Amino acid sequence: MQDHYDALKKDLISALNLSMPQSQSHSSSLLKSAVPSLQKPKKYSPIISSGHDKFPWQWNQLGTFNAATWSFLNNIATYSAQDFISLTPGLTTWYYNVISSTAYLWTDEDHATIDSLLASSLRYQEDIISGYFAMFRAIDPLEKKAAALALGLDTINGLTYVVEYLIGFQWSGRQAAGLEPFSNAELRETNLDTLFVKAPKNAREVFLTPLKKMLAYERKWTLKIDALWNMSISIRNAADNTHAPALSNESGMQVVAHDGVNAIKHSFSVLPSVSEIREQLSSSTTMKVTLAAQQSTADDATVSMQSASSVRVPTSFLTLKHKSGRSKALLLHDGTGDKALINITYHGLAEITIKASAFSWQKATGWYYENPLTQAAMNRACNIELGYQFQLPVSYDLTSGSGLLESLLICRAVTVEVICPNGDLEKLAKNISADSNVSATLFDSVKFEGSTEKPLIAKVTKHKITGAPSITLTSANVENSTILEPLAHIIGATLYQPDNVLSTPMKQKSSAKMLNVAAETKYLKPDTRIDQEQMLVSVYEQTFGLIQTKQLITAHVSTKFNFIIEYIFGQQWSGCIKNNVAPITITAMRKAKNLRDLFPQMPVAGSNVITKLHEYISSPRQ
Repeated sequence: MQDHYDALKKDLISALNLSMPQSQSHSSSLLKSAVPSLQKPKKYSPIISSGHDKFPWQWNQLGTFNAATWSFLNNIATYSAQDFISLTPGLTTWYYNVISSTAYLWTDEDHATIDSLLASSLRYQEDIISGYFAMFRAIDPLEKKAAALALGLDTINGLTYVVEYLIGFQWSGRQAAGLEPFSNAELRETNLDTLFVKAPKNAREVFLTPLKKMLAYERKWTLKIDALWNMSISIRNAADNTHAPALSNESGMQVVAHDGVNAIKHSFSVLPSVSEIREQLSSSTTMKVTLAAQQSTADDATVSMQSASSVRVPTSFLTLKHKSGRSKALLLHDGTGDKALINITYHGLAEITIKASAFSWQKATGWYYENPLTQAAMNRACNIELGYQFQLPVSYDLTSGSGLLESLLICRAVTVEVICPNGDLEKLAKNISADSNVSATLFDSVKFEGSTEKPLIAKVTKHKITGAPSITLTSANVENSTILEPLAHIIGATLYQPDNVLSTPMKQKSSAKMLNVAAETKYLKPDTRIDQEQMLVSVYEQTFGLIQTKQLITAHVSTKFNFIIEYIFGQQWSGCIKNNVAPITITAMRKAKNLRDLFPQMPVAGSNVITKLHEYISSPRQ
């Protein structure tokens, strides 16, 4: 069947005929509030999904988000072939499945930036060590052991001995003053010029400049490593906020369930306020759309509207469904004749704007995090295996004509007048009983329904001007706008489609060029968890020396990897041993808002080790 609603849905707002209220003193304010965006017309499309022809407009009830409104908004909206909008339940379920399957893999540029900053920091680390050897002598193993004990560490390397023990503890005067050594986090934040009050002669000149430059590059590394961590952890936070948002989440909507127990749902922002919507729905402003239909063949009819091409529809202009459940399609022999002039009047207009609550990685609030999804979809389309990636097969429906509801045009009531110039009044009267309680379908899919309290009434009368037989469908609240139903009629809707964001960068960059970039990967990406574990152990031992068997026994672990994760990170560098508190688990590390902040006792030489920890924990394979 052809698109019989084309004339109405092409540009619904442009077809407006606003009926001015009788009271001129209130007309301006009513018009302004009733149709707030007439200056910028929107092309609305009708929603044809069964059960979604009315909108629960009282979205904020007693300070809580209406569960019925949330249920309505929790739909994937899709344009059909005829440009109608269909709604499929489970938007947040679909989104959660997709975002949970998304991960960030470090790119070559990420690796290069990290490596460059660590190399620059290492250069000044070497200047500090060489300066110590030139000024003093090789570090005595017994002195290093005593320094490690003072710092609360099992073993230390030369850089830790010079920077954290000599400069930060002895030369700063803290040891002489009976104070605890600086934590490494404190040392990084202190005024370095004050650390040489008890230093040997010329020590300030030898060590201060390379110390400042070393820490300056470490700060730059910190910014980059924190940014990469946010790119990984933010996806998990967004998924958590979607799956089970907490009360502390600013955008979690609190819905009072029927049993009186509060439940947290996923948030949408809805505008305007309920009071403003009520004012608009109660106004006397109307919108009128007129269509003409004429029988074309024995099986269909031609429908036309000003500024729109004619289309064919079934001969039955109108189908009525009575309260008993019996449906009646009015055909030519029922008295409709071969022509119809159809006037649809919408009473009390309101425009609703809807947005999914955007996820904020800075605050970890909200839930809808579009950027990773669009980038992952683009990377998948271009066969790029770096950056944001879908780690599991996903259906990215929102790149193929689907999206989220963006706005709705609703009204308080609808009046439909079907004038039949060649109709038979007597036949029509026999087929439509006076004051019958009905629901109606215009052109086989445009539906109008009343309610139990305010039924839709069908009447057969003579048209006041032409005298032609006419069928008038009206709801009881057309004239009475003081009492509004909780459900408003939906005239049309618009969608927000993420594919519009995705399509632009896709067009700007050719697939061939992007594939070449992907082929120039310089870094071997670990394919298994074992590879990453070995990499972390290797970097640690290169920095702090080989891990001995007796260390494993003391730490009560069986492998070198577990020694680093459970003992070095979990107990020593976290300061848990020093503070006599429970170790930090790897689960807590994965959930940390900032992984690096968990380790205030991390030595200045530990930057490359914690870099590998970031890679390991951020890996989607974990």
